[in-house]
Amino acid sequence: MRLFLTLLLLASGIIPAARARSPLLTRAAEKWQAEANHWAFTVLVREVEDGELKEERVERYDPSKPGDARWELLSVGGEAPTRERRIAW
Repeated sequence: MRLFLTLLLLASGIIPAARARSPLLTRAAEKWQAEANHWAFTVLVREVEDGELKEERVERYDPSKPGDARWELLSVGGEAPTRERRIAW
């Protein structure tokens, strides 16, 4: 957590003196900031129909994987999806 806060402060320019003294840290902060749109994440999807929960899924996005493999269906209704469901999804 401290590393995250330090990088955030450096990237936002709040600690310009520290950034000027450490070119390596500056490059690391710039690289970290440039990769902000390339992070993996997991999302909970809830489909609602007529005010009632129709389906709940957990999906994962990983930009380090190629093409369609970037998205992965992790669970449906709290259980592991069947092979057929993953293919259909």
